[in-house]
Amino acid sequence: MRLLHTQTLTLYEFPPNAIPPYAILSHTWGEGDEEVKLQDLGARGVERKAGYAKIKGCCRQAQEDGLAYAWVDTCCIDKTSSAELSEAINSMFRWYANAKVCYTYLVDVPSSGVDQNGLVNFMSSRWFTRGWTLQELIAPANVVFYTREWTKLGTKRELTGPISAATGIHEDILLGRNLMEVSIANRMSWASRRVTTRPEDIAYCLLGIFGINMPLLYGEDQKAFIRLQEEIIKVSDDHSIFAWKSVPLTSDDFRGLLALSPHMFKDIGSILPYRDGGHSKPFAMSNKGLQIELPLLRVESIGGGDYLGILNCRSADEESPLAIELRSIPGDEGRYARSRPRILATPPLWKVTKAVRTAIRVDNRKPPGRFLAPGKVPPWSIVFRTLPAEETLRLVDFYPHDSWNKKHRTFVFPPLFDSAFVPNRFGLLFEALSGARFAVLGGRYYSNGADKWVNILQDPYDFTKIIREHERTITNRATMIWKDGESRVEMVAQLEDMVVGYDMMTVVDVKISH
Repeated sequence: MRLLHTQTLTLYEFPPNAIPPYAILSHTWGEGDEEVKLQDLGARGVERKAGYAKIKGCCRQAQEDGLAYAWVDTCCIDKTSSAELSEAINSMFRWYANAKVCYTYLVDVPSSGVDQNGLVNFMSSRWFTRGWTLQELIAPANVVFYTREWTKLGTKRELTGPISAATGIHEDILLGRNLMEVSIANRMSWASRRVTTRPEDIAYCLLGIFGINMPLLYGEDQKAFIRLQEEIIKVSDDHSIFAWKSVPLTSDDFRGLLALSPHMFKDIGSILPYRDGGHSKPFAMSNKGLQIELPLLRVESIGGGDYLGILNCRSADEESPLAIELRSIPGDEGRYARSRPRILATPPLWKVTKAVRTAIRVDNRKPPGRFLAPGKVPPWSIVFRTLPAEETLRLVDFYPHDSWNKKHRTFVFPPLFDSAFVPNRFGLLFEALSGARFAVLGGRYYSNGADKWVNILQDPYDFTKIIREHERTITNRATMIWKDGESRVEMVAQLEDMVVGYDMMTVVDVKISH
């Protein structure tokens, strides 16, 4: 470890078993080239750099506290060496934890703005928004906050309440509770409002928070956070790592079980892992994704998933476990995806008891074509083989939105049990050049076989509401004739069943002729 002598500002290296007592600095980096790097120390004109003043201030305060050495990240790491930078980042949480004192320098909090309680501007400091300062707050037992002019504001212990309010970190954590007793989701939530200059650093700055070591690969972008979660899974069976919500909350994409950033753990509340006496099944990453055994609860008309996957964790104010929506992927046995990831469900306990423990596989690849397996259309699909040309009739709306695959012109519906009596309804809304609108409505019933129906309506008032009104007449063919200027236009919609491989599906042809 390289330390700065507080009197001479000379750097010394110490082996791990002979590190002297030292102070450590926590701060926010300035813009441009104003920070003092290792190569700058001793160079002519270094005193004119803005970052030099805080190094001097740190060393001066350390001398007053009887410490001969200090550590400052700007100048105690040779950042031109990727190996040294990687070692430092993987060791940093421990370095902060082992320091005799951590000086937190708030450059945007002036002494002139401090009231008798010393809190004006404190909670709004930029320091509370940075990713790296999270571990610098939690790791050291003794943290002292200073203003821009090095006026003491107070210690972490003295300011526990305001710090907890500003960060969302519970006071007992700030006072030294073991981090490993806190759920993964809650630890992730502490970083959910923090930012880093480089996207990879939002993962690297959390290594110590989770007790993880891993190599740094700058340039991997979001993959760094995925790698962090994969490393966490190797040492923890805490299901709360899956208890996140997509951002934005309106997203209905299909996802894997791993979050793309800590921001997805924002506003999830306090989450507690169930203590099950070691009865939970192990889960692990493989070359085909996450292999996990979850209790699955079959659901109907959920708007996105076929099942609720019951997690082994709960909200602090609920007795029922949290659950995520899952959908099985046709054509890829055993593979599932998370659907409607903006939702964390809390099913009642009586329903949870009906869940069936099932081994599933989930990875973070996007399911191909809205669950269309490559080279194959899954069963229960309604495929539009023929549609009018866009320059003749423009498709302006469709129903249901969460089942439509634009690329393959297909409605993909969830699998149905043999005993189910569930109509798969669909609707396409077209608009002609004249402004006239036409809805092609249809569907299939599954009850001791399959009954199909189709209809065409002109100028529907709300085609998503009138589908039920027109499904009673079972017919495979519908015709609509109208006048378009001097031309007579005929529109025909026809349904037929087709077997592809071993799977039955419905094929629709929509044609117009003048």
